[in-house]
Amino acid sequence: MNIDQYGLIVCRQSDGSNDGGDSLQRAGYWAVGCRYSNIEIHGAYFSMIDALALNGKLIRHPVMWNDPHDISRDQMIPNLCTGLTKCPSVLFPNGDICWPQHYGLYIRAKNMWGLWPLLWLSDIGLVIDCLFGMIKGLINPSYTDDAINNPVMLEQAKRVLPTPVSWFARKIYYKFRRMPVCDAIRFYFKGSGNEDLGEMWCRVIND
Repeated sequence: MNIDQYGLIVCRQSDGSNDGGDSLQRAGYWAVGCRYSNIEIHGAYFSMIDALALNGKLIRHPVMWNDPHDISRDQMIPNLCTGLTKCPSVLFPNGDICWPQHYGLYIRAKNMWGLWPLLWLSDIGLVIDCLFGMIKGLINPSYTDDAINNPVMLEQAKRVLPTPVSWFARKIYYKFRRMPVCDAIRFYFKGSGNEDLGEMWCRVIND
């Protein structure tokens, strides 16, 4: 992986510089991928989160994106899956709406089996997320953003408190997305220095 001086995962740009705008997302993405790959990370995720905290609030990167109000839904999805962070009541810091499926991430992260009936409802949002990603992929075959966080949500739902709705979401997304999910992940990470991160997730998906 492409790691900077803060111990954070950053994206290598075409000019050779590093962009840390997605370092928060990558921290959670890596941690969840390691968990599902049975890889012990020995507190490395917590070290990343410590580096991404400013006055008790999460930031995207200590230097490049250090305004807590820039935290988006996409940055938080894999971190919600770790159970370390909670879903906001209504809005994410940048104004993104917190939908029912995002509360479902935290319910599963904490294994709140007593709330399993609610997951049937929150997983409808997961189906909608997958359908939107599939539609965008049909309109623009090179669109790959959905192939990063959708599998995070789907793989969590596969392993923790699954419902028939989450099963349906996973089956239609993996089977009918125009560009196969793993091809989209590889395309997304190509040239970033984090190709091995994408490969780890492809193994998770194919497990």
